Amino acid sequence: MAKKRNKSKIFEHQVAISYASEDRKTAEYIAKSLRSKGVSVFYDKFYKSELWGKKLSTWFKKKFGKSSRFVLVLVSRYYPVKDWTDFEFSIAAAEEKKRKDEFILPVRLDDTKLPGLPSDKVYLDLKKEGLKEVVNCLVQKVKTAVSDETPGQIFREAYQEWKINGFLPGETKVTYFLEHLSEIKLNVDTCEFLLRSLTGYHPNLQEKIKVINKETIFSAATRLLDKRNEYYTRWRGITYLVFANSGKAEPYLWNLYRHENEDLSLRVEAFKRLWKCESKQGIDESYSIALKEPEWQFRQAALVNIGHGNVRKETLNVLAEALRDRRWEVRTQSAYAIVRLELDDLVPNLVTAFENERSRKGINGLLYCLRNFKDDPSVKQFRKKHELPKSFDKTPDYHAVGQDIMDEMV
Repeated sequence: MAKKRNKSKIFEHQVAISYASEDRKTAEYIAKSLRSKGVSVFYDKFYKSELWGKKLSTWFKKKFGKSSRFVLVLVSRYYPVKDWTDFEFSIAAAEEKKRKDEFILPVRLDDTKLPGLPSDKVYLDLKKEGLKEVVNCLVQKVKTAVSDETPGQIFREAYQEWKINGFLPGETKVTYFLEHLSEIKLNVDTCEFLLRSLTGYHPNLQEKIKVINKETIFSAATRLLDKRNEYYTRWRGITYLVFANSGKAEPYLWNLYRHENEDLSLRVEAFKRLWKCESKQGIDESYSIALKEPEWQFRQAALVNIGHGNVRKETLNVLAEALRDRRWEVRTQSAYAIVRLELDDLVPNLVTAFENERSRKGINGLLYCLRNFKDDPSVKQFRKKHELPKSFDKTPDYHAVGQDIMDEMV
């Protein structure tokens, strides 16, 4: 049976960097640049805890051999005379003989020639190319090498990298996964890994992850929520719970909100998403605390819920009073609620709130909300008294009113 080509193999690392300690700054720049571009890279300083107590000769045989797709060799006058670089290069040279495709990628930092490399082996010259171009060439090399791999294979490589070393993939690779989710089979373990990886902004994320089974997302999100001392992980867990199943999410949100020993920001985040669960109890609680809760963050969260609910007989009074809150964040959130609920009767209150506002951020928020009522008589009168920016006449973007970014990110 013919051997499979190396590019079909699942590698732990796409690039391993072999260098002399004197060239560490160059190696570190390349390593960090590769990781930021979604390339799985072995650079020893990324693995301090993993290396601790290991027998390096055994470990490096794997890292500079079969577990990496390429070995980047930084050739300088220091490289040939060091014991460890000699050891790493001997491993890489032996592995290259087994490969059908190129494996050792040499970069020349000076005019040193490295014994053991074929005379016709093509180098990149760092002085001529520069660090950025070397990184770009490496990224392209990796992309070409993995072009025959399926999205599922590439995803499993990244998953194994996380399980073994705790490294999450870069934004480029995560974007690739999102574009090919229908080709990737996910269970709860791998779904948890994917959700952990979604740390940046990804347009239309809700649409992209709809192909994932909602129960799988919900189970993975409960794991994120259970990670103590990982604030942002748990914060994302809240959003994915609500996205996957808002009805099932509600008890988790209440539990977080009512747990006084929990992180305040997480309690607030849980509470202000109760409107997404269509929770009547959540709206009732919001009206109860909107004006008297000591923590202003909860007053602000209550107004988020109120602003996404239905108008009640007490709504106008609560929002009018909240416009006089001592915190600009609460005053602005009340204004957002007035816009969402289209409460024209409160436009004069908005004008008064603006004229009394002393916070620049509060002024900007209130001015934005007034722009949504620019045809109201109170606002027309207001415009005669104040010189407003030209942007005031732009068409208001109702979707953006008080929108937290995770509504787009899930």
